[in-house]
Amino acid sequence: MSTIFTSEERKQNGLSLLEKYNGIDDECFEGSNDLVDINIPTTIEWIGENCFKECTKLTSVTIPTTVTEIGNRCFKGCSSLVTINIPSSINKIRYECFSECTSLVYIKFPTSITSIGNECFNNCYNLKKINIPTSIKELGINCFSGCSSLR
Repeated sequence: MSTIFTSEERKQNGLSLLEKYNGIDDECFEGSNDLVDINIPTTIEWIGENCFKECTKLTSVTIPTTVTEIGNRCFKGCSSLVTINIPSSINKIRYECFSECTSLVYIKFPTSITSIGNECFNNCYNLKKINIPTSIKELGINCFSGCSSLR
């Protein structure tokens, strides 16, 4: 049975009960300006759409290998996000997932990634370096558009 951590649960209990769930609902943390870093517990298997969108103070996210799906625009507009660990359990990075993460400098994709969605890193203008493994079969439209520092 799937149990979903919602924005209502977060408002009532903060992050203290997150480990009791196996999914994080769409928009759960969207716009949360008090979130600086998060270690997602190993009980979580999926992260919903827009989940951390525009969490402008978020600098670091650790995603465990139990997570197999990250929703569209999950980290869009997280302008302070410097570090992201994409686990090998993920095979697709969805639409605009890291779009407008203007503090990202480097991304290392695990070899499990086969698809990077449209506009995934759009306007990540400080992104300097990426490694694209041979496992990538699909690069979305405008995937790296606006990444003016990319070498």
